Amino acid sequence: INKMIRRILILITTGFVFLMFACNRTPMQAFSGKTIDLSDNTMIYLSKRLNDEIIDSAQIANNSFNFDLKPLDHPMQVVLHTKDEKQRKTFWLDKGDVTYIQNTSDFRDVTILGSETETINQTHRNNYSGLGYEQRLEKNFEFINNNPNHILSAFILSVYNTTWGKDKTSQLFNGLSEELRLTDYGIKVQQYLDLSQEHKIGDNYTDLSIPNILGNETTLSGSRSKITLLEFWASWCGPCRQENPELVKTYEMYNSKGFEIYAVSLDKDKQSWIDAIKEDALKWLHVSELIGHDCEAVLIYNDNGIPDNFLIDENGKIVGKGLRGSELQTRLAELMDN
Repeated sequence: INKMIRRILILITTGFVFLMFACNRTPMQAFSGKTIDLSDNTMIYLSKRLNDEIIDSAQIANNSFNFDLKPLDHPMQVVLHTKDEKQRKTFWLDKGDVTYIQNTSDFRDVTILGSETETINQTHRNNYSGLGYEQRLEKNFEFINNNPNHILSAFILSVYNTTWGKDKTSQLFNGLSEELRLTDYGIKVQQYLDLSQEHKIGDNYTDLSIPNILGNETTLSGSRSKITLLEFWASWCGPCRQENPELVKTYEMYNSKGFEIYAVSLDKDKQSWIDAIKEDALKWLHVSELIGHDCEAVLIYNDNGIPDNFLIDENGKIVGKGLRGSELQTRLAELMDN
């Protein structure tokens, strides 16, 4: 009898512990889908679009996949991709279960079910499809004004803040709900507002401290010469690479006369950055945080697109902006003569 009682107590205790564990488990959010022409055991990845952080991975089985995710605090823009990223799709993952259905062999041709945010995003994008750049900006501005409580407004503002500048961005940001201002996208906009200085010709430069190729902090102030070019570029930027031969020529002409270049790369992949420096024979100073457009230098100088640059004289004044080719050489000749 005693043994039987002990067994019953053990069973009751075990069942209670299991029940407590089950009750304490965090409910998961399902993201599943159907693909076309992907082999079994192919790995696919789900990453945050904001910072490329991998959220989870799964294996394809019978052209199907399934992720069990922690519930989202707010809708999030994500990328579903293969390891080589030859197949990738950007979309909005909403709270609750979401289903991805590939319609053709093109990974981007899909139907997303269960994501109201993605539906609204597609409707908004269709509204400005085919319009010119300025008209698209106006459509995005209108969306934010008309939807101060929608996550897409915070996202759009985080994309176009440097384009609109501090005043316009601040106006739109202050109109967003407090909840949106605390999301990842809102925090990114706040960082821009805190750091951006919108340098103009005649302003004093702002110092930077960024790791060089060896990982050593390298300051703009410590690298300055008689005339210094603060250059923004990246290995993946076609126009930047096309401009590099001309910039090499300019450097060779004026470096011995007191001209230096402090090049800030918006790369994320270190090897690609180093390879581009070698391939283009760029002999000047190179620095990068290796976090793309999110680096502080971009925010401080309100850089709205690359290639871009700021020419700084020996007194620390910005005396040129966005100078290229013969225009840069002419300006350098003037400054050197003076």
